[in-house]
Amino acid sequence: MKIIELTGLPGSGKSHICDEAKYLEPADFELKVISKEGNFCKLFVILNNMVRKEVIKSIFILLKIVLEMNRSASDRFKFIFNGLYKICNQFRFHKTIDCRIVVIVDEGLAHLFQNIVEDGPLNVYQFHKVVRILNLMPSSDAIWVVDTPIDVVADRLVNRGHKRLDGNIDTETFLRNSRLSLLMLCHIKNDAISHCDGTKKCSLEELIGEFLD
Repeated sequence: MKIIELTGLPGSGKSHICDEAKYLEPADFELKVISKEGNFCKLFVILNNMVRKEVIKSIFILLKIVLEMNRSASDRFKFIFNGLYKICNQFRFHKTIDCRIVVIVDEGLAHLFQNIVEDGPLNVYQFHKVVRILNLMPSSDAIWVVDTPIDVVADRLVNRGHKRLDGNIDTETFLRNSRLSLLMLCHIKNDAISHCDGTKKCSLEELIGEFLD
């Protein structure tokens, strides 16, 4: 089995790529898409994997991260819940050995680099904590970064809004920090990173085929 994570700036087109992938019927491999799962499904994944020692260690790191966040109690809870789901999701498919199965995960574990971004100065120590979590988990086979120009992303966020921008967060600062966080991820996980253009239609089937070859 091959696992591909999607990450990128908010509004870069990750969910659109996943929506397109759901309609693919490739002849040479089986494709599964993990995107927009409900809270009950997320809870099921967490309960099935949270007794693992790697997950328990990661929970303590998540708690350290959230204690340093300048967010409301509800936003902190959402971060812990969704972060724990991303962590447990790494074990979800690793038991399958069929190499012709490809799983695309929208905003997988590597997307934690985006989830910790706030509108203030970047906290380097938070990134170190996320790296510790990544090092505890089974690695994905690839991380696809959806590259979209920041001005295009800004226009999309203005038109459709974003859950992280509902408060008093400055859009320009938030996107700049998100971009810096993405660059840090690309530096740390350089061997696993591939890029796809979020403004152009691309043949996902060809991209995945090239990856499998």
